[in-house]
Amino acid sequence: MQSLTMTPTESPKLNSPTQNLTNPKRKVLEEMFRQLPADDQKYMKYASVFLGLNATLYGLAANNSFRRLLNISQAGITSTLSMTFFPLITTTIGYNWLLVQPLLTGNLNCSSDAVVRGGLIGSVVSAMYPIALAVSLNKSIAARTTPLTGKQKTWRYWFAPSGPVFKKMSLAMVLQGMTGAYLGFTHHRTYEKMLQICELNKDLKD
Repeated sequence: MQSLTMTPTESPKLNSPTQNLTNPKRKVLEEMFRQLPADDQKYMKYASVFLGLNATLYGLAANNSFRRLLNISQAGITSTLSMTFFPLITTTIGYNWLLVQPLLTGNLNCSSDAVVRGGLIGSVVSAMYPIALAVSLNKSIAARTTPLTGKQKTWRYWFAPSGPVFKKMSLAMVLQGMTGAYLGFTHHRTYEKMLQICELNKDLKD
């Protein structure tokens, strides 16, 4: 009888069910995604742009409010362009990276997690970030155009009189949070359609 030996550099090849499922998971999901209806594919790819456009609108509103409140008249075009593109790009990329891609790679399976994650992205990335960006941007513009006193260099000076703006924009945070949560829910529903296609194909093969 031949004896089986294993050198220290060799390792047994395990062919566990988990390993078999994990390795091809992404390719399987990509194939299932291509089998979705065209409308579902477009929704999965581009729905985040809607959240990004809302972030742009809130960012522009916050920017205009802060400029009037703080009597800043310089660099209007620069601030408008910045508040147009940065919230849009940040929200769109952030949503796709934190929610859509985990769904398409099978790393986000729980519907409630998708809803919570979408809500946080909506309220924090697409609402709070544009507001904070508006304050930071206008402070930088003011520092470049006119010398700031010691008191004006502190963040407290800029945030203290901005209570009405934050109060007004708090509704935007709630709305964006609800929008993001809804998108997370519907995107997870699309992910479930992909799984149903996978199960259907499996049944047909069986």
